[in-house]
Formats: sequence, C-alpha cells, structure tokens
Amino acid sequence: MLYCISANYTPKAMQAMAKKPNTNRRDAVEKLVKAAGGKVVAMYGTMVDGPGAMALVTSGRSVCSRWRK
Repeated sequence: MLYCISANYTPKAMQAMAKKPNTNRRDAVEKLVKAAGGKVVAMYGTMVDGPGAMALVTSGRSVCSRWRK
C-alpha cells in the first residue's frame, strides 16, 4: 500500500535551502521514513499552498496500522 506524505517549507527552511541549494532533502525524508519502518518510493517538489515536498511511501501492514492512529 502507498501513502502520500506532504509538507510545506517554513520561511526559515526556505532561507536555509537558499544558503545551501545542493543539500539533498530526500536523504532526511528517507531517514525519517525508514525509522518508522517504511520506504520512500518517490519524492517530488510541490507548489500548492506554498513550496513544499511530497513523498510516496510504502510499508508493511503492521507499520501501516500504526501510521493510521
């Protein structure tokens, strides 16, 4: 099963990205998702409601049941 996680960047995050534009944002997302027992399938930038990111995540059934709570 796939889950979609989306988030918008804060002004402070946008300033940090402007200072270091080559930083790999996906690495941080993968570390967070892996700690929760999932795996990032894809990651995209978004512009809806401000700049942000969207990640498609897959996981085993037991982990998914914990995420829904």
